[in-house]
Amino acid sequence: MDLIESQKIKPVKASGINGKSPALYREYWIVEEKQDVSGYVNELNYEISPVISTDYYQSHIERYTQDRQWVLLLNNYIKNNNNKLITMMSENERSFDIYEKMLIKAERMGVENLPLTKEGQNRKIGNLFMENFSQGQQVSIMGILENDRYIPQEILNIEDFK
Repeated sequence: MDLIESQKIKPVKASGINGKSPALYREYWIVEEKQDVSGYVNELNYEISPVISTDYYQSHIERYTQDRQWVLLLNNYIKNNNNKLITMMSENERSFDIYEKMLIKAERMGVENLPLTKEGQNRKIGNLFMENFSQGQQVSIMGILENDRYIPQEILNIEDFK
Protein backbone atom coordinates (compact mmCIF):
# COMPACT_ATOMS: atom_id res chain seq x y z
CA MET A 1 0.00 0.00 0.00
CA ASP A 2 2.90 2.34 0.72
CA LEU A 3 4.22 1.87 -2.81
CA ILE A 4 0.85 2.77 -4.29
CA GLU A 5 0.48 5.84 -2.07
CA SER A 6 4.01 7.01 -2.86
CA GLN A 7 3.20 6.47 -6.56
CA LYS A 8 6.13 4.09 -7.14
CA ILE A 9 3.72 1.53 -8.63
CA LYS A 10 0.32 1.88 -10.25
CA PRO A 11 -2.28 -0.82 -10.88
CA VAL A 12 -3.02 -2.42 -14.22
CA LYS A 13 -6.80 -2.02 -14.06
CA ALA A 14 -7.43 -4.53 -16.83
CA SER A 15 -5.88 -7.29 -14.66
CA GLY A 16 -8.87 -7.27 -12.30
CA ILE A 17 -8.88 -7.50 -8.52
CA ASN A 18 -7.93 -10.45 -6.36
CA GLY A 19 -11.34 -10.85 -4.63
CA LYS A 20 -9.94 -10.46 -1.13
CA SER A 21 -10.23 -7.73 1.44
CA PRO A 22 -8.63 -5.26 0.95
CA ALA A 23 -9.13 -5.62 -2.77
CA LEU A 24 -5.84 -5.43 -4.68
CA TYR A 25 -5.17 -5.55 -8.37
CA ARG A 26 -3.44 -8.64 -9.72
CA GLU A 27 -0.76 -6.72 -11.63
CA TYR A 28 1.05 -3.43 -11.18
CA TRP A 29 3.32 -1.21 -13.28
CA ILE A 30 6.53 0.11 -11.80
CA VAL A 31 6.52 3.87 -12.34
CA GLU A 32 9.84 5.02 -13.76
CA GLU A 33 11.12 8.32 -12.51
CA LYS A 34 11.42 10.97 -15.18
CA GLN A 35 15.00 12.10 -15.63
CA ASP A 36 15.58 15.85 -15.92
CA VAL A 37 16.93 16.25 -19.44
CA SER A 38 16.81 20.04 -19.70
CA GLY A 39 20.58 20.22 -19.16
CA TYR A 40 21.17 17.88 -22.11
CA VAL A 41 18.76 19.86 -24.30
CA ASN A 42 20.61 23.10 -23.50
CA GLU A 43 23.94 21.38 -24.15
CA LEU A 44 22.77 20.19 -27.57
CA ASN A 45 21.37 23.59 -28.47
CA TYR A 46 24.12 25.89 -27.23
CA GLU A 47 27.37 24.01 -26.52
CA ILE A 48 27.73 21.52 -29.38
CA SER A 49 29.39 22.85 -32.53
CA PRO A 50 26.95 23.65 -35.34
CA VAL A 51 29.07 21.40 -37.58
CA ILE A 52 27.56 18.44 -35.70
CA SER A 53 23.91 17.83 -36.51
CA THR A 54 22.04 17.37 -33.24
CA ASP A 55 18.54 16.88 -34.67
CA TYR A 56 18.48 13.15 -33.97
CA TYR A 57 19.73 13.56 -30.40
CA GLN A 58 17.23 16.34 -29.66
CA SER A 59 14.38 13.97 -30.42
CA HIS A 60 16.12 10.97 -28.76
CA ILE A 61 17.60 12.37 -25.54
CA GLU A 62 17.98 8.93 -23.95
CA ARG A 63 20.24 7.91 -26.85
CA TYR A 64 22.25 11.13 -26.38
CA THR A 65 22.88 10.23 -22.73
CA GLN A 66 24.43 6.95 -23.95
CA ASP A 67 26.53 8.55 -26.71
CA ARG A 68 27.31 11.78 -24.85
CA GLN A 69 30.96 11.10 -24.07
CA TRP A 70 31.68 10.38 -27.76
CA VAL A 71 29.74 13.40 -28.98
CA LEU A 72 31.66 15.62 -26.54
CA LEU A 73 34.96 14.11 -27.73
CA LEU A 74 34.06 14.86 -31.33
CA ASN A 75 32.90 18.34 -30.33
CA ASN A 76 36.22 19.03 -28.55
CA TYR A 77 38.17 17.75 -31.54
CA ILE A 78 36.24 20.05 -33.86
CA LYS A 79 36.67 23.07 -31.57
CA ASN A 80 40.38 22.48 -30.89
CA ASN A 81 41.38 21.45 -34.41
CA ASN A 82 39.24 23.84 -36.39
CA ASN A 83 42.25 24.94 -38.46
CA LYS A 84 42.84 21.34 -39.58
CA LEU A 85 39.21 20.91 -40.54
CA ILE A 86 39.35 23.76 -43.06
CA THR A 87 41.31 21.48 -45.36
CA MET A 88 39.23 18.74 -46.94
CA MET A 89 40.57 15.31 -45.96
CA SER A 90 39.56 11.76 -46.59
CA GLU A 91 38.79 9.43 -43.71
CA ASN A 92 42.22 7.84 -44.15
CA GLU A 93 44.01 11.17 -43.97
CA ARG A 94 42.08 12.10 -40.81
CA SER A 95 43.11 8.77 -39.27
CA PHE A 96 46.76 9.67 -39.91
CA ASP A 97 46.15 12.78 -37.83
CA ILE A 98 45.05 10.54 -34.96
CA TYR A 99 48.00 8.21 -35.58
CA GLU A 100 50.32 11.19 -35.15
CA LYS A 101 48.86 11.72 -31.66
CA MET A 102 49.47 8.03 -30.90
CA LEU A 103 53.07 8.32 -32.12
CA ILE A 104 53.77 11.38 -29.96
CA LYS A 105 52.40 9.62 -26.87
CA ALA A 106 54.36 6.45 -27.68
CA GLU A 107 57.59 8.47 -27.96
CA ARG A 108 56.92 10.01 -24.53
CA MET A 109 56.34 6.55 -23.04
CA GLY A 110 59.52 5.14 -24.54
CA VAL A 111 59.88 2.31 -27.06
CA GLU A 112 60.79 -0.21 -24.36
CA ASN A 113 57.41 0.34 -22.67
CA LEU A 114 55.39 -0.47 -25.80
CA PRO A 115 53.98 -3.99 -26.26
CA LEU A 116 55.86 -6.58 -28.33
CA THR A 117 54.53 -7.39 -31.77
CA LYS A 118 53.03 -10.75 -32.54
CA GLU A 119 54.49 -12.93 -35.27
CA GLY A 120 53.74 -11.45 -38.69
CA GLN A 121 52.24 -8.25 -37.27
CA ASN A 122 53.26 -4.95 -38.96
CA ARG A 123 55.40 -6.76 -41.53
CA LYS A 124 53.69 -5.39 -44.63
CA ILE A 125 53.77 -1.68 -43.86
CA GLY A 126 54.58 -0.13 -47.19
CA ASN A 127 55.59 3.24 -48.54
CA LEU A 128 51.98 4.30 -49.07
CA PHE A 129 51.48 4.34 -45.29
CA MET A 130 54.86 5.83 -44.43
CA GLU A 131 54.81 8.65 -46.99
CA ASN A 132 51.97 10.33 -45.08
CA PHE A 133 54.38 11.16 -42.26
CA SER A 134 57.29 13.57 -41.98
CA GLN A 135 60.85 12.25 -42.19
CA GLY A 136 61.25 12.47 -38.40
CA GLN A 137 58.01 10.58 -37.82
CA GLN A 138 59.07 7.90 -40.30
CA VAL A 139 62.31 7.42 -38.36
CA SER A 140 60.33 7.09 -35.10
CA ILE A 141 57.93 4.56 -36.62
CA MET A 142 60.78 2.52 -38.07
CA GLY A 143 62.55 2.59 -34.70
CA ILE A 144 59.47 1.17 -33.02
CA LEU A 145 59.06 -1.53 -35.68
CA GLU A 146 62.75 -2.49 -35.64
CA ASN A 147 62.49 -3.10 -31.91
CA ASP A 148 59.57 -5.50 -32.56
CA ARG A 149 57.14 -3.16 -30.84
CA TYR A 150 53.85 -1.58 -31.89
CA ILE A 151 51.62 1.28 -30.80
CA PRO A 152 48.30 -0.02 -29.46
CA GLN A 153 45.14 1.94 -30.27
CA GLU A 154 44.34 2.01 -26.56
CA ILE A 155 47.32 4.30 -25.97
CA LEU A 156 45.00 7.28 -26.48
CA ASN A 157 42.24 8.12 -24.05
CA ILE A 158 39.64 10.85 -23.71
CA GLU A 159 42.13 13.29 -22.14
CA ASP A 160 44.32 13.18 -25.27
CA PHE A 161 41.58 14.83 -27.35
CA LYS A 162 40.80 17.76 -25.04
